[in-house]
Amino acid sequence: EKDFYTGAESEQMVEYTYYGEESGYSSNPWNSFVKSKSYVNSRGQDVTIYYTYYKVGNVPLDLKELEIMVVDDIVVSARHNVYGTNHKLTKTYTGCVGMQFSSNFNLPDNILDDASYPAIDKEEYSYMYDSQGNIVQISYNGKVLASYLWGYMGKHPIVEAVGVSYAELFDVAKDYNYADGLYIDDMNLFLDSFKADNRFDGKEIKTYTYHWLLGMATSTDSRGVTNTYLLDDFGRLSGVKDTNGYYISKYDYN
Repeated sequence: EKDFYTGAESEQMVEYTYYGEESGYSSNPWNSFVKSKSYVNSRGQDVTIYYTYYKVGNVPLDLKELEIMVVDDIVVSARHNVYGTNHKLTKTYTGCVGMQFSSNFNLPDNILDDASYPAIDKEEYSYMYDSQGNIVQISYNGKVLASYLWGYMGKHPIVEAVGVSYAELFDVAKDYNYADGLYIDDMNLFLDSFKADNRFDGKEIKTYTYHWLLGMATSTDSRGVTNTYLLDDFGRLSGVKDTNGYYISKYDYN
């Protein structure tokens, strides 16, 4: 375990509780869902992390909805995760730090019941996805961090744009016949045309090509510097070359 205050690794006894234990039946399908994790940290303080889970109707999924860390009955971190279409994480919220846990939170014994707690409403991260469930935009506190285009039938990200919204990115990409992650006949032509578009002047745009379903083939940063990734006959990474064709690294396998 890592100490919350120092981040240092420490060996300690950790106690887990699980939803379903109160039923008395070992075959309860929710026995594997952790309800809490408790230990004593390096300062001698009692630490407990509590979890609740996202439900679809009366079916809980192994997706944490609440994660609350409590030290000596004081909340030191609380996160509320919100899920959307296809159970994808769409937003995370934080709050309640410094509150007394025992007098403000009522977490359920039964995984199907709802928790009662103060508003955890400070938006932290938000995520957007394309029609294939690939992440296309990440924001923090309402500010776009990065957005992505996917190619190779939606299997690999081909463009990363820092500080650019997905709406802006897609608006430019569709001018070059991009269609939501579908296969592109000439990937290099598309990426070269896309990067040359003056609507991205001053923006940090990175592009990627791939060995189909094996791994990255090239990565090009916003300066036009390209690294090339070579594979051996077994699909393993055998070397990386810089933009001038010189080896940065080589790999041998026994």
